[in-house]
Amino acid sequence: MTPEQYRKHLNYPLMPLKEDYFLPDKPLPLCEGEIHVIRFIRSDLKFNIFGLSFILPEETQYEYIKGVIITQEHKLKIFKEQKLITEFKFVLY
Repeated sequence: MTPEQYRKHLNYPLMPLKEDYFLPDKPLPLCEGEIHVIRFIRSDLKFNIFGLSFILPEETQYEYIKGVIITQEHKLKIFKEQKLITEFKFVLY
């Protein structure tokens, strides 16, 4: 599924940000846990997230890939069809 199809599948509503919303200058505090993202991998094999790029194996080309950031471990784990493919060191701040 595409990210939009998956969102509809979960029946999860998107809500626009308020006009007066702004990001603080300092890093946001994070609880221990996981952050899940889905990205489509193009021919350059880059998994882009939060302004960073990670080069993935050839088997991920033209596929939707799930990345899971494990905050307490400072790792980004990459999954294809629920199978762990690779992982990277990932420090949020």
